Amino acid sequence: MDALLDDLKHAFRSLRRSPAFAAAAILSLGLAIGADTAVFSLVDSLLVRPLPYADPARLISQGARLALLAVALGVPASLALARLLGSLLYGVAPTDAATHVATSAAVLALALIASWLPARRASRIDPMIALRAE
Repeated sequence: MDALLDDLKHAFRSLRRSPAFAAAAILSLGLAIGADTAVFSLVDSLLVRPLPYADPARLISQGARLALLAVALGVPASLALARLLGSLLYGVAPTDAATHVATSAAVLALALIASWLPARRASRIDPMIALRAE
């Protein structure tokens, strides 16, 4: 038990000495928890419960809009935080255009796929059942 307390004290001291790393670690943990929640809710809605939705095409457009908003907010934020996190990166510049384009394209592609799967499932449901469920 004493070893665990010593390890925790050492970890907190290390994080206090490097606030940029601590912020990056906390942010990545928050994003990972959010991604886990999104994946499990998607699995729940796709595999466990039926999806009564009257207009499946609207699901895809809403997903695309949210993804574009995420990219529009995320790229400027990452460029603004580039100076703080630049010392933590290895082998890539903080303002590398190729990295920003690739990650933005990946976010958009994953969001469209994540929107398309429930829309495809919703299109298989009888419209009268979907309208009664709403």
